[in-house]
Amino acid sequence: MGIFQSMGTILVLALQIYSWLLIIRVLVSWINPDPFHPLMALLVRVTEPVLQPLRRWIPPMAGMDLSPLLALFLLTLLQRAVSALFSSTPGNAITLLFNEIVTLVHLIVTFYLLLLLIRAGINFYSWLYLRQRRPSGINLSHPLVRFLLHSTNPVLQPIRRWFPANLAGLDTSPLIAAVVALLGLFVLQELSAMLAAPRFMVF
Repeated sequence: MGIFQSMGTILVLALQIYSWLLIIRVLVSWINPDPFHPLMALLVRVTEPVLQPLRRWIPPMAGMDLSPLLALFLLTLLQRAVSALFSSTPGNAITLLFNEIVTLVHLIVTFYLLLLLIRAGINFYSWLYLRQRRPSGINLSHPLVRFLLHSTNPVLQPIRRWFPANLAGLDTSPLIAAVVALLGLFVLQELSAMLAAPRFMVF
């Protein structure tokens, strides 16, 4: 292993350690630790410089601090980028980096597609109970439900303005967004296949 690959290994290890520190901070926060404990103070001092700027970009939703989730995603992307750049020849590094980015975007879109399908199911469930003039029993103040609504509304609101998403009182905008997400996944799969294909064919 050369010096170049050794530097990449050290950087990846450092990023992994920092990711574990973020995970430990999230887990410890669930048990209401003593903020004045030396280990807790050190953990906050190490992780807060990353989390504090991210909170400006993604404020808490439904009382949940999502900055650690965003930080872990960015660290994972950075780890993949470092691995791609330091573990291969310069000619293949860019291709590997783009492939890793496409893979991560594919995971994000897949997760968002799942949220849209759940939202569509809740809409259909509420619509059925509304037609029967009965309360659906869905607790809109539940943190998970509020997170679902807050995370999908930014995409669904423009769709409601651009498309006739109301069908006999049923909000079908999550299904329209899900179709768009499926098309996006298809494009990402084709792009990933193109990146994985060899540049030259030998006949």
